Amino acid sequence: MLDKSNPKIPELLDWKFTSFDAYFLKVQLILSNPLYVSSEIPDEISLKFINTTFFVRMNDSVSLETNYTILKHPVPTQAASVEEF
Repeated sequence: MLDKSNPKIPELLDWKFTSFDAYFLKVQLILSNPLYVSSEIPDEISLKFINTTFFVRMNDSVSLETNYTILKHPVPTQAASVEEF
């Protein structure tokens, strides 16, 4: 995913929360060309929480810092479609 001029480069089309509870938040990313995610070299994703109001620790009610960021989490290769999961 290094060459931005390549039409096969996956782009984020949409995202949605698929499930959550007190300990986990599962987010589905909808990408163009998912076959090319981590296909040649491992891709990484960084997540930045802009509005941290909803992310509060249960034991002391402390919110995430403003603009809290998870950096460079490895992204596994993806299936071409839901049927291939």
